[in-house]
Amino acid sequence: MGALVAKCSECGFENPRGWVSCARCGYLLGPAHGRRTATGTDDTDTTRKAPFPSEAPSAGPVDEDHTKVFRSPEWSTDARPLIGQETVVEALRRGIGLAFGRKRPSLVAVAGARGSGKTRLLQRASELAAKNYVDVRVMYAACRARDEGPYAPFSRLLLERFGITPASSPITVRGQMAMTVAEVLGTNDAHDVAEATHLLGHIAGVPFPDSPFLASLEHHPLELHQRASTALRRFLEGEAKNRPLLVLLDDFDLGESDAFAVLDTLLTAQTPIAFVISGQETLSELTTRYAPLAAVELAHIHSLSDAEVSELAIALIPGLRETPEPFVSALKHRSRGNAGALKELIQALQERQLFRSTSAGIEVDLEKLERGDLPLTMADAIRARLSALEPFELLVMQQASVVGEMFWDGALLAIQRSERERPDSDADPIRLWTEDRDEIRLAEALSHLEQKRFVVRIAESEVPGLHEYTFHFAGARAVIYADLPETVRTSRHGIVARWMTMAAGLPIEALAAVLASHLERAGHKSRAGRAYLDAAGDERKRMRTTMALRYVEKALPLISADQEVGARIEALHEHGSLLTTLGRYDEAHQSFKDIVELAWRLGARGTGGAALNRIARIHRQRGEHLRALDHLKCALLLFRAADDHRGVASTYDDLAQVHRMLGNLEPSLVAAKEALDIRTTIKDKRGEAVSLNTIGYIELDRGNFEAAQQRFDAALAIRETIGDLEGAVQTRIGLGKLAYHQGRIEDAIRNYKSALDGAREQDNQRFQSYLQNHLGEAYLADGKPEEAQAMLLEARRLALGMRDQRALSEIQRNLGLVAMQRGDPRAKEQLDAALALAREYGTREAIALAHRGVGRLHARTLFDQGGDGTGSAEHSFRESIRIFQECGNLHEVARTQAELGYHLIERGASPRAREALTQAYLTMKRLNLPELARVTDTLAQL
Repeated sequence: MGALVAKCSECGFENPRGWVSCARCGYLLGPAHGRRTATGTDDTDTTRKAPFPSEAPSAGPVDEDHTKVFRSPEWSTDARPLIGQETVVEALRRGIGLAFGRKRPSLVAVAGARGSGKTRLLQRASELAAKNYVDVRVMYAACRARDEGPYAPFSRLLLERFGITPASSPITVRGQMAMTVAEVLGTNDAHDVAEATHLLGHIAGVPFPDSPFLASLEHHPLELHQRASTALRRFLEGEAKNRPLLVLLDDFDLGESDAFAVLDTLLTAQTPIAFVISGQETLSELTTRYAPLAAVELAHIHSLSDAEVSELAIALIPGLRETPEPFVSALKHRSRGNAGALKELIQALQERQLFRSTSAGIEVDLEKLERGDLPLTMADAIRARLSALEPFELLVMQQASVVGEMFWDGALLAIQRSERERPDSDADPIRLWTEDRDEIRLAEALSHLEQKRFVVRIAESEVPGLHEYTFHFAGARAVIYADLPETVRTSRHGIVARWMTMAAGLPIEALAAVLASHLERAGHKSRAGRAYLDAAGDERKRMRTTMALRYVEKALPLISADQEVGARIEALHEHGSLLTTLGRYDEAHQSFKDIVELAWRLGARGTGGAALNRIARIHRQRGEHLRALDHLKCALLLFRAADDHRGVASTYDDLAQVHRMLGNLEPSLVAAKEALDIRTTIKDKRGEAVSLNTIGYIELDRGNFEAAQQRFDAALAIRETIGDLEGAVQTRIGLGKLAYHQGRIEDAIRNYKSALDGAREQDNQRFQSYLQNHLGEAYLADGKPEEAQAMLLEARRLALGMRDQRALSEIQRNLGLVAMQRGDPRAKEQLDAALALAREYGTREAIALAHRGVGRLHARTLFDQGGDGTGSAEHSFRESIRIFQECGNLHEVARTQAELGYHLIERGASPRAREALTQAYLTMKRLNLPELARVTDTLAQL
C-alpha cells in the first residue's frame, strides 16, 4: 500500500491522483484514449508541442535548495485555458514563493463561483511549484459534500497519502500507516509512532479499536480534536522537512468548522508548506481568521470580459475563424462570464449544430442564433445537451442522478432490471446469470457518456467488481434529478437502498448514512431512522461527535414515539449523551426529559431512573448540586422499584460525589458505602474499585488518613488486576494527595510521578495536567520553586489547550504561591486571578484554598491596611476556614487555623492567636497531622 498518485512515466514526478497530465513536464498521464487536450477534444497525439514558459516566483525570498533546474518541456502540458485569471496566478506564484523561500507556511485562498475554474487554478498551482522547485511534493484533496465528515478534506488527504481504499485489509492498513508515520516523523519510538498513527486515523476515519490513546478522550472531543490536529501538523512538518510541500484543498468552503480549526493549527507549522484552498465567494469571509497565523492572500476569480469570452471560445473550438459580436454577447449574457458555464454552453451549441464548416474554417451560423431556439440558461444548456443523447443513454443519466453525485454501475443495473418485466416463471434460472447482454449494453452506454463528457469514471475504483463514476459537470445531476417525476424518484431510491444492502465491497465509511438517505427518500421513514442511528453509531466509534449528532438529529423526526418507542428512547438517549459531551447542557436536558416522559407513559422505571440520573449529572456539571440531589433521590427510588442493582449502585456513587462537593462528608460516606456493598455483592469489580476510590477521597477529606490509605490500596489492587489503567492512575493521584497531606512530600512526588508516567502512556492530557499541578504544589512544599514553576507552566499549557477552567483556577493559585515565595511582584495579581477563577469554575474547596493563598500573601506584611486587627489577611484566612468547615474538610480547617494563629502572633494579637492555635491543636492531635509539633511549641511559648 502506498500513496495514491499518478507517477509520470516520463520524468517520475508524483502527481496527485486524477491529474490529466504531469504538473512538471506536461506528459499525458495514463492511457491517452479519451483524454482531453486544451481544445476539449480527444487526442492521442502526446507529442504536440505546447511550451510552458518559465514562471519563477517573483515575490518573496528564494529557496536556494529547491530552485528550478528544468527547462520548458517537450510534451503537451495540460494547458486547458486559464484565460483572464492572471491576477490569481500571480497570487499563487507569490504564495508558493513566500512559503518555500521563508520556509514557513503561507495560504492562498481562491474564491469563485461554481464552474469558474477553481480546480484548474489549483492544478496550475501544482504546475508552478513542480516546474520551479526541485523535489516538491504536491498533495490534493477536495470536499465532495458537507456530509462527508468533520475533517474533510483532510480525511481524504490522508487516505490518499496512505493509499487507503475500502478494499484494503484493515490490519494491513494500520500496519502500513504506522510504518509510513515512523518514516515521515523520523522516529523509531513505538509509543510516539502509535500515538500519531491513531490520531491521524481519527482524522482519516480509519478505526483503531481499543486504542489507549483514543479511549481516554472519548468524552473530551475538544481535547481529541486538538491533539489530532497537532498530530497532522507534525506529520506534514515531517513531509516538508527535507522537501517543500504544496497542499491543495478544493471546495474548502464545504468543510465543517473542525476542518477550519485544523487549518488554524497547520498554519503554525515550522516548515515550508504552501496551502492553496478554493471555495465559493463565502470563503473570503472565513479567511480573515488566518491572517495572524501566516502570510495570507485572497484571490478572486472574476467573470470573463467580452474579449476573454471570445478568446476562450476560439480555444475551445479549433478552427473557429472569428467570433461575431452577437455570438460573444449571447455567450457572455447566458454564461454570466463563468468559464465552466461557458464551456457547457459551447458544447451544447456544438451539439445543436450552431457551427458550420467552410473552406475558410469554422463559422458561427448567425441565422440559427437569431432564431432564439438555443439554450438560454445553464439548466437549459444541460437539457439541450441531454436531448441530443440516445434514449438509453438519457435513461442511464436519469438513473444515475437518483444514485447520487458519485454512482456505481451495479446500482444502475439493479434499477434497470427492477424496472423490467419479471422473467417468465418457467424461465431457466441459469440463463439469468449467463446472459449478460444488459451489462454489456450498460457498459457501452457509460463509455459513450464518458466520451461525450457527461460522466467521468473514477481513475481507481474503490469498490472491487464495480465501477464508480461521477457527473462531469457539477450542476448536471441536480437538473436531471429535478426533472424526474416524484413517483419515479421514490421508486428508484427504494431500489438503490435494496441494492446497497446486498452489494458486497461498498465502502464501509458513511455507508449507513447513504443508505439512510435513500430509505428516507423512498418513504421508508422507520428504516431510515434506524439507518441514521447506525450512521451515528459509526461516527461515535470514530469519536466524530458532531457528525454523530447530525445523524441522530436526522433520525429523530423519522422515528415515531407512538409506533417505535424503544427506538425513540434510544435516539433521545444518544442525542442527550452527545450534547452533554459537547457541553450543550440545555438541549441535552430536554432530550433526557423527553425520555423521562416516555418512560413514565410505559411505566418503565429503570429507563426513567437512568434518564433522571443523566439529568442529575447535568445539574452537577452546572454546579446546581441541590437540584442534582433531588433528581438522584428520585432515580434511586425508580431503580429500587425496578430491582436494578447496577442502577442503584451507580446512583449511590453519584450521590456520594455530589455530597462531597457540597462538603457533606458524612452523607457522602454513607452513599459511597452503599454503592460499595451492592457492587461487592453483584461481583462488579470495576465498580467496586470506583467505590473504594471514592471512599478513599472522602476519608482523606475527613482527615482519616489510615482509612484513606486502606481504601486507596484496595482500589489500586483491583484496578491493576483487571487492567483498568486509567483507574489505576486516578488511585495513584489519591495516594499522592494522601502522602502530601501527611507531610510525606517525597512519597507524594514519587506517587505523582508514577501516575504521570501512566497518564503519558495513555496520552491522557487531562490527568497529565492535574498531576503536573500536584507535582508543582509538592515541589513548592519541598522548597524547590524552580521545579515547581516548570511543572505548573506545563500544567497550565495543557489546561489552556483543553479549556479546563476548573484546573486553571488551581494551577493559577499555585503559580501565585510560587511567585510569592520568589518575591515576584506579580504574585498578588496571580492570586486574585486564581480566586476569581475558583469562584466562577471551581469547587468550594478550591475557593477556600484560593482565599488561603490570598491570606498568605497579605500576611507577609506585618500590618495590613487598617491596622485594627481585622485586616485583609485575617479576613481571607477566616473565610477559608469557614468554607472548609462547611465542606467538612477538617485537616484543611486545622492547617488554616494554624496559619491564622501565626499571622495573629506577628500582629501582636496574642489572645486571638491562642484561640486559633488551640483549635488547630485539638484537630491536629486527633488526626495526627505532621504540623502538630510546631503548633504545640508555639502554644507553649505563648
